Amino acid sequence: MDTSSRIDPEISRRLDLLKFLLVVGVVLIHAERAIHAYMPDPGLALRVVNTFLGWNLLQVCVPMLFVISGFLFATSSPSPGLREYLRMLGRKLSTIGLPYLFFNTLAVLIILAFRKFPYIGDIHTLEERGIFSLITGIGGLPIISPLWFLRDLLFLFALSPLFRFLAGRVPLAGLAAVFLVWNLPFGAYLGGLETRGVFFFFAGYVLAATRSRLDMAQGASAAIGVAYVLLLVCGTYMDVEGAPDYAAYVVKNVGALLGVPFFWRLSAIPALRDSRVLAALSGYAVFLYLLHEPTLSLIIYLSRFVFVPAGTFGGLFLYLSTAAVTVALVLWTGVLLVSHAPAVYGFLTGFRYPARTCGAAGSEGRGA
Repeated sequence: MDTSSRIDPEISRRLDLLKFLLVVGVVLIHAERAIHAYMPDPGLALRVVNTFLGWNLLQVCVPMLFVISGFLFATSSPSPGLREYLRMLGRKLSTIGLPYLFFNTLAVLIILAFRKFPYIGDIHTLEERGIFSLITGIGGLPIISPLWFLRDLLFLFALSPLFRFLAGRVPLAGLAAVFLVWNLPFGAYLGGLETRGVFFFFAGYVLAATRSRLDMAQGASAAIGVAYVLLLVCGTYMDVEGAPDYAAYVVKNVGALLGVPFFWRLSAIPALRDSRVLAALSGYAVFLYLLHEPTLSLIIYLSRFVFVPAGTFGGLFLYLSTAAVTVALVLWTGVLLVSHAPAVYGFLTGFRYPARTCGAAGSEGRGA
């Protein structure tokens, strides 16, 4: 969905590069499994680094993706009419629902054929959860677990009339209420949805619906940055030392709340904002998100034939290298498909093409 006509070009560039960098961050979060696969008892230094990155700093990635999705959706869907609402749901089922179901179905078929998909599931997983639940994500995580984000997005899009109503009447009170529920001891889920996702999607929706300036916190950047870093350090310490789960939960939630404006301000740095490399790669963000988990799982499994880590530096090398190889391999595959089999690429991504293929494909597929 092309929203460039409704968004300032600089804001549009920053959103595009952020989407790509955030997906790379998600890959790094999941690459942590490489350490645990081969180092059941990593040393303190490795645990601190891994905890700081995967459990704290990068935990802002998914919230920011929800904010961007909510903002782009509210910007591109101004009409409240029933016909437009149903048309929108149909588009989302095509661009998000079909790739979501395809990749989960493919993973289930691989397990049925080979009885196992390393680090994703085996035949016992199918017996315990059931194929329908694993493909749809109803009753638990989908078989490709990171795709829960797409499942929740579909539900949030379906709830858009509620978000439109709240954003038009009680935007701040509505946000405060969801934030309060999210931070209750048993508030992590709201009607089957991650409350975190509901809050940040709604926050993005409110920003667009109220026409708020995205850089309105620019004057408080230093204070936000200091508070955010302190929360990251505190969250890392609490995780490593085994602090009470609820206390760590709240600290990380507040950290994510501050992390969104912090990283948004970073996207204004000219070296990032004006990077031609990031601009070119940003069109593959959806493809990277969809394929990173099965690719990463296979790379972690095959890495045993190349390198078995030992010590802090060995663990860090495995962690970072598996993530880097995953990103490089998926992007290389995406470039090849766009060049030689664009129809296949379009099918896999819900017909979201990189910008340079707009003329041939008919759609850039921007947006959530």
